[in-house]
Amino acid sequence: MKFLYLLIFVAIAFAAGYLTEPNFRMQLTGKSADSEKLEADPKPETTTTEVDDEIPFETNPVVPTPSPPASTTPDPVVPTPPEVVDSGQPVTPEPTQPVTPEVPVTPETSTPSADPVMVMKASIASGQISKFTAAQVLEWKAGTAPETIDGETYQIGNLTYQAETPFGTKNLPAKALIKDGKVVRWISPKSGMQIE
Repeated sequence: MKFLYLLIFVAIAFAAGYLTEPNFRMQLTGKSADSEKLEADPKPETTTTEVDDEIPFETNPVVPTPSPPASTTPDPVVPTPPEVVDSGQPVTPEPTQPVTPEVPVTPETSTPSADPVMVMKASIASGQISKFTAAQVLEWKAGTAPETIDGETYQIGNLTYQAETPFGTKNLPAKALIKDGKVVRWISPKSGMQIE
């Protein structure tokens, strides 16, 4: 019984495809059914004299010549002759100096004046931070480039320290924001929160 339903379904699908294919041919192939019929019909043969009469033939086609490119060199400066004033003495005009465009001056960022690692060690030794001590620090690293935080440019120092947390002993990172050779503040690199 299932085989009979399968045959009926295939027959209905074939009939639907056969009837609707001409409507979808333009979308599928880009050609209409009528254009294929016209291409299949042979065209009547014409004699060479009829072709010569139908198609005009130019023996010397006019080819446009490209215009020469505009000159990119500046015109030479021609000095103006001196003007003669009523007194009879020639007056030479004052020479004009070429105008140079002003280059905007960018403010210079503070150059690293001290080693970030040494500055961080001095900050911890002075007790600026109470969260960890120098003995807890596992790794000291100087930042590669200055960073701008809240509109201020800082030299960066990074370190990893070991601390006791409710989840056990963890290795935690800390970032030192250094300006003018001293640590301005310590922050957490992930959250940006200040470390006391």
